[in-house]
Amino acid sequence: MKKLNIIHALLVSWIAGVAATEPTHDAPPDLDTNGTAIIQTDFDGWVNPEDVAPMPQCIAQQDRSAWLGAMTKCTQQRCTSHFAFICTYHQWLTQLSCLSVELSPNVTETYISYCERSILAKAQLYHWIRNVTDRTWLVDVGDANEIHALSPASLARGYASMGVASTAPACLSRSRTSTSLESFEHVLGSCSFTSTTLHTGNSGHPWEYSKSQQSILALSFNTAGYDLTGAHIPFGEYFDRECFCNTFTFDKQNEPCLASGQVDLTMERLWLNATCGSTSLPGNWTAALKITGFDYISLADWHWPRQVTDMPKQVTGLAQHCATDACRVDAHGYCVVEHAMDRACFCSKIDYDSCQGPCRVFESRISFVKWLHELCGNVDGWHGLPNNWPELATPLPSEMIPWRWVVRPNNILGNQCWSATWTIGSFALVNLATVFTVFMSQKRAHRCSTVDYRLLSGLPWMMGCILLASLPLGANWINSRIVRGTPGYEAVPVSHMMLLLCSLPRLSWLTIAPAGSHRLGAAEWPSAAISLYAETIVQGFSLYHMFWAVNYGLRHNFYFGGLSNAKGGEAALPIDMEDLLPGSRSPPPPYTERDEWTTYGTLPTERKEAERPKSAFTMFYYTMAILMPLIWISQWLFWIGFVKLSSDEYVATTNQILGKKLMGHSFCLPHLGVLTVVWMSSSVGGSLLKFYLEIERPEKIRRDDHFPEYFREHR
Repeated sequence: MKKLNIIHALLVSWIAGVAATEPTHDAPPDLDTNGTAIIQTDFDGWVNPEDVAPMPQCIAQQDRSAWLGAMTKCTQQRCTSHFAFICTYHQWLTQLSCLSVELSPNVTETYISYCERSILAKAQLYHWIRNVTDRTWLVDVGDANEIHALSPASLARGYASMGVASTAPACLSRSRTSTSLESFEHVLGSCSFTSTTLHTGNSGHPWEYSKSQQSILALSFNTAGYDLTGAHIPFGEYFDRECFCNTFTFDKQNEPCLASGQVDLTMERLWLNATCGSTSLPGNWTAALKITGFDYISLADWHWPRQVTDMPKQVTGLAQHCATDACRVDAHGYCVVEHAMDRACFCSKIDYDSCQGPCRVFESRISFVKWLHELCGNVDGWHGLPNNWPELATPLPSEMIPWRWVVRPNNILGNQCWSATWTIGSFALVNLATVFTVFMSQKRAHRCSTVDYRLLSGLPWMMGCILLASLPLGANWINSRIVRGTPGYEAVPVSHMMLLLCSLPRLSWLTIAPAGSHRLGAAEWPSAAISLYAETIVQGFSLYHMFWAVNYGLRHNFYFGGLSNAKGGEAALPIDMEDLLPGSRSPPPPYTERDEWTTYGTLPTERKEAERPKSAFTMFYYTMAILMPLIWISQWLFWIGFVKLSSDEYVATTNQILGKKLMGHSFCLPHLGVLTVVWMSSSVGGSLLKFYLEIERPEKIRRDDHFPEYFREHR
């Protein structure tokens, strides 16, 4: 609603006549700060009508005939200029003493009931009467005492901007009061005021005598201003809440918008509550409100499941079917109509079975179930999710394994797979064989000297590393080919199978330390380096699937309680235990052990203690000495979790939750005995080969003429 539209609409009848009149005075009047005219020329108590203060707002908004009639009686044509005894100029003048008589309390009484609706309008009328007639009351003596000194607190309920009238529904703005039958806009206009007193109409000539109508006319009026309270507010048009709420009354059982739509009724009730409070409404006025929130979701807050990219059309079509309009309550309590989704309508037509294919796969299923429960879980009478929906909202055992290829025959008939216990036991048997081999080799190392150093003098270290690393890698490749060559296993990818088998827990790192030694001396460096680098190569291949599993768990929130409600979560945690991987441990402190050094030459030799140089290899050796056990533990945890999740027990859990029949075992190794023999042969053979390549310590080969040169080159 534009500024002053209500006031102007009430005054169209007399403003339209402004152009038809002729001014009786050419100079505009001077006004004081209260809008009261300052008399320019006083002709023995007669003044120009233009010098009289403009009409008060509350008089201009009513039938002005009695007010204008009183002023007309006091207006006559008077001679204002003489030449000798001849009048040379006549003017229409108003007698002030006459106004004091004609604008009596009886005349004021006809207007007072309307003017006293708003305390500002009443105060403006009082100031006009007092300045023009010198009377200090309106109708009865003392009836103006409350308006002698106004303050902002004089407006009991405060005020509101006239702009809020635009938020009222049409059914309310077109309604009338039940008592006086005044329209909504007329009541609002009677309670209106401006931030400061404004002069409207022909401010230069607020009054003028019309010869044709033989009556004085009002060409302007002053608005009631908030500055009457001695305070200031932002420029604009406002209305007095107390005035409006006391005047605009209606039967609460017959509200203006009761027969309109639910949105209009909501707009009406919110408007009246924000303006006048809940006392102006029925007791149960909040029951039928159509506002955004739980029942009606604003389209700005509406969203589909984020992980589901292809929702069925019968589901997406519900958005149009259940779309509606609802009120968003703004900061002041008024209604802002928005497009919204009817939650009850939408939920009555959707359940878990509404979306099949795209909503049943891992992330999509989890996102769909959580979205559906968040949307409809608290709707009365809605039971659209299965009883086990919390399990559907978490990763299933088969989904906790990041790769989708499986090791099983095309058709499993009966119980053809080894149990998880037997599978894990075969891995343990390989490790026990390695421990036994290392133990026996070290006992032999204490009884006899090792192979002569000269057998290794021509063998490059790189060839030794490749030879030792090729044994476990070759064994895993052979076993992958055995699995692939088994009928029904043709779909198993050999390369992925080989990399997965490389992550099996192995104790071959026990052979890195020289046999029978307690510290790493200079003569043991070549043998230790060959074993260490070979083991590092093999462990590098083993980390491929482990890091894949860790990254998969991070992306799907498997850590920090993310699997607390998941079936099989306790088995999946070892697979995705990030802190057990070697990269998550800090390297050990630099090695500072002191060792004995031996000198060779033609002069007599003597032993002296010196601090061992902190070479890069030494640091790498002792760092890996700490990391290798940690890698071995993480590999065990990884495989225990992987084998358990792939077992029949957890596949049956997946079948039960999804309500479908999946094939059993996703990791079903054929010929487990043959595979175990190949792994044992590789592990035992690698341990024996390492001890075969080991050189003697300096004390045992001091007589070897070639050793000093080798020591100087490779220490």
